[in-house]
Amino acid sequence: GLTSEGRPLCRTLRPKFVSDSDYRRLVAKSAVALDLFGRAERAVRSNAWLRHSLFGSHPYAPLIEAHLDHDIESVGRLDALIDLRGGIRFIEYNAGLCGGVFCSEGVANIFLDSPVMEGLRVRFIGLRERYLRTLVEGFRRARRRAPKNLAVILPPGAGGLLFSRNAELKALVAFAGRAGIEARFSRLEDTFENGGSLRDEAGEIDIAIVVDWAATLAACPLHHRLWQSRAPGGTWIANSLGASVLRGGKHLLAVLSDPSSGLALGTHERAWVDAHIPWSRLLARGPSTVRGAGVDLVDWVRANRRSLVLKPCFSMGGRGVSLGWECGRDEWELAVDQALLTPSIVQERVIAASETYPVATADGAGRSGLVGDLCVFTWQGAEVGGLYCRVAETGLLNLGAPEGSLVPAFIFESGASTWSIASMADARCAPALHSPRRSSS
Repeated sequence: GLTSEGRPLCRTLRPKFVSDSDYRRLVAKSAVALDLFGRAERAVRSNAWLRHSLFGSHPYAPLIEAHLDHDIESVGRLDALIDLRGGIRFIEYNAGLCGGVFCSEGVANIFLDSPVMEGLRVRFIGLRERYLRTLVEGFRRARRRAPKNLAVILPPGAGGLLFSRNAELKALVAFAGRAGIEARFSRLEDTFENGGSLRDEAGEIDIAIVVDWAATLAACPLHHRLWQSRAPGGTWIANSLGASVLRGGKHLLAVLSDPSSGLALGTHERAWVDAHIPWSRLLARGPSTVRGAGVDLVDWVRANRRSLVLKPCFSMGGRGVSLGWECGRDEWELAVDQALLTPSIVQERVIAASETYPVATADGAGRSGLVGDLCVFTWQGAEVGGLYCRVAETGLLNLGAPEGSLVPAFIFESGASTWSIASMADARCAPALHSPRRSSS
């Protein structure tokens, strides 16, 4: 019953398995990455020259300047690929949204209740309670009282309708309600300011979550209270514009990767970045460097599409992302021209190994080679823990992609091998699909 844009959110018939030792290694690397993203973001906030080189005269520039003192986001997510050598490569940081916490746990519980999983010594790290508790604690610190309600602010028009059907957001609203916090969807055009707080037809809003800042920025007048550098007095915005744009923007990958950005990194730190963050540059006309060699960046990007990805700095949901190896030459030329019109990065492709999954098909069960990432959650800008996986047949690992699928990640005890655990689950899959559901006894 979980769908994304009308399609099943999960198509795979087994979860992702990660060994306990690999999970600990991923968490340790993620903690380093989170610290580096924070340092890059603070450098952008404190350096007017760097901000101008990144954003120039883009329409977002005045809004960015107004939000330089934003609070650190309560919840974030690092997205990592495992390359063919087993190395961990961080390809994105996302600030503010729940991003898979609720649906991943929902699907995990379905697997855990299945006879397929019996006898497997695995655990799943549930995060729904922690996510909601983190929001409540953030509101308490900001407003010195307990929140009574939560509103998910939807962008105007068809976009708002689409997000209101989003399984993850619906699960968030339902879970908050069961936890005693009145939760609802609220359209942006139905919100207004009254007495220093945001309100809608149902009353005052304590916690607001803006689900799509890019669409909201495009549709909302700049005098709206959401654009103020501080949230209205009574309303706390869980994913502030500053956090979502400044800290969650993909430009930070370029700041970390490009030595010319001026970010102060020691020799060992620079080596860590080179090993764990793909080569990334802000796409702009003029000279740059590739593996130490000087190039004209735009000419080089046009000539090397098969090894590159283009990403708008402020997009979400995979919108505007162009995978060079899946583009024809003319399509790539157009993508480069469009990327030059708005802050965008060009990033080296990370080739990740595919994994064979049993998947649901119209005819029952089949098999498919899928590429997956590991999504690690961050808390209060300082802690990391908990993960899930996204898989797809193409390189666009997003639940909005045509073949995108969510996969809960289970951690198994050290001593077992990934191959044996996966094979055991695969072997049980087909008969389990046709077995009667077992009772709790």
